[in-house]
Amino acid sequence: MNSLRQITLLAPKDRRINLENPEGDGLMLEFSDDANSVDISIDNNRPSLVVIDLGAFWAYQCTAIIQKCYEYQIPVLGILPEDFDLDLITSLNLSDFIFCPFTQREFKTRIQRLISRQTSVNESSIIRVGSMRIDLDSYEVTISGDKVILTYKEFQLLCLMANTPGRVYSREALLSSVWGYDYFGGTRTVDVHIRRLRSKIENKGSIFIDTIRNVGYRFNHPIK
Repeated sequence: MNSLRQITLLAPKDRRINLENPEGDGLMLEFSDDANSVDISIDNNRPSLVVIDLGAFWAYQCTAIIQKCYEYQIPVLGILPEDFDLDLITSLNLSDFIFCPFTQREFKTRIQRLISRQTSVNESSIIRVGSMRIDLDSYEVTISGDKVILTYKEFQLLCLMANTPGRVYSREALLSSVWGYDYFGGTRTVDVHIRRLRSKIENKGSIFIDTIRNVGYRFNHPIK
C-alpha cells in the first residue's frame, strides 16, 4: 500500500523546486506547468497539498484552483516573489505562503506543517466504516468512492449511528435525537427514514444497518 502523500506543484519547468529525498519524508511530488492539468489532477487524485508559484502565473489563473482546493479542504501553499502585492494575498485564500528566496529546510517545514494540520482536521471530521466515508464538514457520503445523495435527516441518522457502530438505538432514542422530543410524527417516521437510508447505502449488497426486533436499529461494519 502506497502511504506517500502527494504534493502537486504548479510551477514552470525552469522554476521547479525539488526536495531532497521526499520519499524519506513520506512525500511524493507531482510537477506541472499547466493550470488546467493541475485542476484535473485535483479532481482525480485529491493531493494532500497543492503548491503554486504565484510569481510565474497570473493570480486569475490560480483562483479557480485555490477555490477548488478550498472546497475539497486541500491546503494551498503559495510561493510569492519579494514584490508580491500584499493586499492580493488576503484575497487569494491561501492556507500559507512563503516569500522567495527561501531555504529548502523552510520550504519542507511549511509543507509538513500544512499536511500535519490538515490531517488532524480531516480525521476529526470524517467517519469511516468499511467502504463508507462520511465527511461531517461537507455533508458528503461516499461508498467505495461513489457519492451517495442523502436528505438532511437521513444524513443526521447515519452520522448518529455510524459514529457508534454496534450500539443499539431504540426508535424513541433516534426520534428524540434527530427530530426532537416534541416531534408529532411518532416512531413510524424513524422506520420510514431508515428504510430510505438503507435503500441508498445498501444497494451494492453490503448490509450496514441491522433491525433489532422489538427494539430498534444498530449500525455495524458492513456484511456482504
